[in-house]
Amino acid sequence: MFNTQSLKTVIAIYMALLLLLVVILMDFVFVSIGQKDFIGYKTRDCRMLALALQGILDNGQGQPAPTMSAEDAQHIKRMASINDIAAMTVTYPDGTIWELSIEDTDEDLRLILAKGAVQALLNEKGKEYLYDKIWGVFFISNHYLIVSSPLLINGQQRPAAVCTAVNLAPFYQQQRQNQMLIMFYSMINIIILVALGTYAISRSIIRPINGLVRRAEGHQSHDGFDFFYSRGRNEFRRLSNSLNKMVDRIEGDKRQLEKSLVSLEQANQEIKERQNELIRAEKLASVGRLSAGIAHEIGNPIGIVLGYLDILKNADITETEKTDYIARCQNEIQKINKIIRELLDFSRPSGKDAIEKVSVHALLQETLDLLAVQPVMRNITKNLELSAACDHVAAFPDKLRQVFVNLLLNAADAMSGNPVDRPGEITIQTSTAGNEAGQPDSLIITISDTGPGIREEDLEAIFDPFFTTKAPGYGTGLGLYVCYMIIDNIHGSISVDNRPGGGAVLTIRLPLSDHCRNQEMNPTP
Repeated sequence: MFNTQSLKTVIAIYMALLLLLVVILMDFVFVSIGQKDFIGYKTRDCRMLALALQGILDNGQGQPAPTMSAEDAQHIKRMASINDIAAMTVTYPDGTIWELSIEDTDEDLRLILAKGAVQALLNEKGKEYLYDKIWGVFFISNHYLIVSSPLLINGQQRPAAVCTAVNLAPFYQQQRQNQMLIMFYSMINIIILVALGTYAISRSIIRPINGLVRRAEGHQSHDGFDFFYSRGRNEFRRLSNSLNKMVDRIEGDKRQLEKSLVSLEQANQEIKERQNELIRAEKLASVGRLSAGIAHEIGNPIGIVLGYLDILKNADITETEKTDYIARCQNEIQKINKIIRELLDFSRPSGKDAIEKVSVHALLQETLDLLAVQPVMRNITKNLELSAACDHVAAFPDKLRQVFVNLLLNAADAMSGNPVDRPGEITIQTSTAGNEAGQPDSLIITISDTGPGIREEDLEAIFDPFFTTKAPGYGTGLGLYVCYMIIDNIHGSISVDNRPGGGAVLTIRLPLSDHCRNQEMNPTP
């Protein structure tokens, strides 16, 4: 099939258009030159006709045209017809006018000829100009050539004047007929030249380029081959050498890039491992702190159980009392088991490395239950305002729980210096936020406290590693950094600010799961 996008076809089309344009321009030039030469020839013919007419009228009698014989008049008419003269007018000083019309002419042309003869008579010099418009060859051209000439009659220097009009229409018609023949042969020449030019260009340029394409498509590794088969030191040979150098550089850059990619992958893997180690270390620190906090909470039930066991050793208690004491022991042991199980659940990794759908509301409630036995949280009021219609996000459950534990413990620590009559208050709120199109896409979690807040100069550095506002020995400065890293890994964001009424507020923004987005966009009626 004819491919209009191939280079060979494009070259042939442009070459044909260029040659056609050249032919048209050259033809326009030749036509213009031909018209100019034709007008010059006809001007000379009119001058010769004026001289012939002067010789006929110079009969020595000083009389105008009526003295001209019929034979002379016929001779002048033949000469005028041969030279494409449409009409002529002779004017004498006494006002006598002699007119000759070879073709049908209108009144305007007769007036133009009479006026031209009078002007030549008065000025005693000839003049030529063009009159009226008619379709020429390529565009509108002049219809008549008007030539006026003064005459000498009877050898007495008595001037008379003649004005002739040459009809250019037959010349234009002949040129248009010639153009058909010229364009016919021009098209044949264009076809031949385009065919020869395309063949020559295809042989010298297109074939080497196609060879380059085939060799480049089949190229697997650089072996120093020539891209172009050329015996001479021409541009293709230079291009082949340049392409070889380029391929060498590409191969070298490719090897270097492969090495860099391997190094980057190793570095990225090491970074992930260090991050996981840091998260585990911070989690162990939290576990240690939680363990220390629940030691007293476990100690009380154990003391109670030991007391009931001492009572059970007495033989004088009834069976009903024994049953009651045993039930009380079981209750206390269940409290201990629940506390230890919650701590183990927090400290033990789930073994799942993949992100899964997590209910944030349930996770927050579990976190508050875990921290309920901590002495630092005992006297703090905890407000839950879970307003989000859907709370499912894509996250790592264990790591997200670790974030909530760290943030709540930090809030409790910040309020540890509050007066006894105002122990503090933590408020946890959830809501959804939409994107620019108004569609819900994020879950907003805010944790605010009534502590002293954060100094303005520390707000920018609060999430930096090893930055802490606690006294030496009471914090590593990694808790908030680990929270920031965990939230960032699940494509969320975390920020901190001060409350207008005092205290700090932490805002977490997490992407909603696809399930929540669909539910928000298509609520169940």
